[in-house]
Amino acid sequence: MYSLPRTVPSILVTAFTMMCFQPYDSLAQECSPWTIVETGGPIPRRNAAMAFDERRGVAVYFGGYRDFAPQLGHLGDTWERGEVGWRQRIVQGPPPRFEHAMAYDSRRGVVILFGGAGERGSTGDTWEWDGSAWSQRSNDGPLPRTMHAMTFDERRGVVVMFGGNSAAGSRGDTWEWDGDTWTLVATTGPSPRQAHAMAYDQLRGVTVLHGGLLGSSETWEWNGMTWKSRGRHATTIGSPFLHSMVFDSRSGEVVSVNANSSNETWAWNGASWRMLVRLLPVPLHDNNSGIGYDSQRGVIVLVSGKFSREGTVTGELPSCPLDSDGDDVADPYDQCDESNLSELVVIDDCETGLANHLFDDGCTMMDRIGECEAGARNHGDFVTCVGDLARTWSEDGLIESNEKGDLIHCAAKADAPLRRVQKLGRG
Repeated sequence: MYSLPRTVPSILVTAFTMMCFQPYDSLAQECSPWTIVETGGPIPRRNAAMAFDERRGVAVYFGGYRDFAPQLGHLGDTWERGEVGWRQRIVQGPPPRFEHAMAYDSRRGVVILFGGAGERGSTGDTWEWDGSAWSQRSNDGPLPRTMHAMTFDERRGVVVMFGGNSAAGSRGDTWEWDGDTWTLVATTGPSPRQAHAMAYDQLRGVTVLHGGLLGSSETWEWNGMTWKSRGRHATTIGSPFLHSMVFDSRSGEVVSVNANSSNETWAWNGASWRMLVRLLPVPLHDNNSGIGYDSQRGVIVLVSGKFSREGTVTGELPSCPLDSDGDDVADPYDQCDESNLSELVVIDDCETGLANHLFDDGCTMMDRIGECEAGARNHGDFVTCVGDLARTWSEDGLIESNEKGDLIHCAAKADAPLRRVQKLGRG
């Protein structure tokens, strides 16, 4: 009569179990293609860094390396891009550098910058950008390094940094910045690597790390205490390096743009990778492109500093949630992955006349009534459970008092499963 919804953890377990057995093509789900929205702004460069300031709705872009005249060498310019396009901020700030990392601290409303290759070698300084000025915060903490990765853990309010390349070679250390101090929090976990990518999964509260030079195609997750290996995915996402990752809050997935390897865009839901877009536009094919997510417009913003005379290219990809049951709730957020989307609430052929309301978690009234039936020990339990739902929905203003009575009436008339079994047994 009803289908019992599965929870998100069940979805993740099922997807992880199936991941190794799915053929390559079955993981592909083409979404809207990347769109080039602007060519211009910052001069062409490589290995710059970008972070998206969510409070002000702008992409912040700093530094990089210019490979050809007339401005050959390290860059130290600050740019921002909002609704009206790119503009250079004429400010003093960090010394010129490339192969550095940046992350946006949403609690304090600042962009954090650490490390990079300066004109005199690797750097180990920490800077913050508040939208109007840069300020140097520290020269202490992690060893100077390049090609490391950083992201902001919103649940714990710290910037997480892993790996990179130092004078001693590739690093495998994990550090956190709380706004005042760097703390070494782990020396075990992913193997030492550089040119990898990280993003914070807001839905599951973990930092996701993938790929990198010497890191192969491994996926790891950091929960604030320990790293957990999520396996290798060479048959699906390849072995990216100098790629970019960001969390898409609408789809509930981490998105990886592998512009330096497979030239594909993939999404991680906590259990498996799925392909979003097979190819990037040629002008976006670049090493270490900057990436950010504009939650207000629901688009991923990619900045390619392609070191040629074509100019810096800005591309956008609309959020592409996977919605298996068609209820307009992305699968990672959907508590009922096979929602009963009937128009009206009908209990065992008894029509209540109520519209079948869809809740924010992806479950409908019919799904909740189905849960009552699945968990009921007898017919009385079923009626009591539906009555509790009716009272809650009435208090929340979803149904009128007379409609509450209609629901309970239909539940009382229903031939619940255990009641049906009892009748058969007596026969």
